[in-house]
Amino acid sequence: MDMKELYNRATWYLNSVAMVSILFFCVTYMIARLLQRQISEPILDLSLMMRTVSKEKDYSLRADKKTNDELGILIDGFNDMLTQIQIRDQKLEQYTQNLEKLVEERTLALSKTNEDLVYANQELKQAQSKLIQSAKLASIGELAAGVAHELNQPLMVIRTTTQMLKRSLSKNTFKIDKLDSELDVFERNTKRMMNIINHLRAFSRQSETAFVKVDVNKVIADSFLMVSEQLRLRNIEVNQVLSPDLPEIQGEPNQLEQVFLNLITNARDAIMETRNTVSENTSDIKKGKLEICTKQLQNNSQCIEICFKDNGCGIPEKHRGKIFDPFFTTKEVGKGTGLGLSISYGIMKDHGGEIEVIETGQEGTTISVRLPIA
Repeated sequence: MDMKELYNRATWYLNSVAMVSILFFCVTYMIARLLQRQISEPILDLSLMMRTVSKEKDYSLRADKKTNDELGILIDGFNDMLTQIQIRDQKLEQYTQNLEKLVEERTLALSKTNEDLVYANQELKQAQSKLIQSAKLASIGELAAGVAHELNQPLMVIRTTTQMLKRSLSKNTFKIDKLDSELDVFERNTKRMMNIINHLRAFSRQSETAFVKVDVNKVIADSFLMVSEQLRLRNIEVNQVLSPDLPEIQGEPNQLEQVFLNLITNARDAIMETRNTVSENTSDIKKGKLEICTKQLQNNSQCIEICFKDNGCGIPEKHRGKIFDPFFTTKEVGKGTGLGLSISYGIMKDHGGEIEVIETGQEGTTISVRLPIA
């Protein structure tokens, strides 16, 4: 084989290789373009669609399906997912609207209920105030005889003094230098009568529940303005052990006095009940004793305690759990309403305090009243 033929064959071979290479490149390029159109572009479109949906929260968008192969199935699945999310979003929006409407309705209902509760609370307070006033007037009715005795004593002193003055004048034995001392008797006793009457008027008046700083010792002293004489006439000895440095409390003086008066009259009745049940032999009748003690509690420096201790008949075991119940009474008809201790219990709760029986038996009863310091 000569050189020329060899050259021609080599040239043909190289041309064939070049043609095959060009053909392979074209086929590869066409396949790449086909793959880009069939796979890459849909995946890129799907990726952009997902970013748009994620950013704008617009679940009404849909990806274009260009093939029925696996990629088309993927796009169908993505579109179905968007459809489900859109349906869920619509339901959630509807649920939110219904919830907002329900909350609005409930808010209106609660507002109406709150108004009704406020109105009911106001009516309850008014009824409670009227009940306290009724019990106060009932107490005054029960104390009427005692008040008459309280007024009768200074009247008797004035009457006796007047009679002695008239006798001295009629016998010309009156000495002018004694006039001042005699007038002092008139002034002292008329002043006492005036204090009793003014206090009775103030106590009977219906007052608003306006809490002020209160000296409990003074309220106790005021309580005896209307009962001290009837206790003396019943031979009941009163011992007041009042702490001189007792802190003031926050409260309504009239209501507190109503509580103290009720406890004092209950002690009086218990002592008289004891006397009614003993033998007719006067040697068996023990002297009535009532002790009232005020102090600041040691274990609780924020409270004061008032103890009412009598040597009466005590409270029977079967009645101890009922004494603070409304309308419960062991007294005869006409001698008690059964509201005294019940109203006293309510007054103590309004004052943030407590009232309880701490001891009772045949030797008497001790009732404790605790009130927070102002």
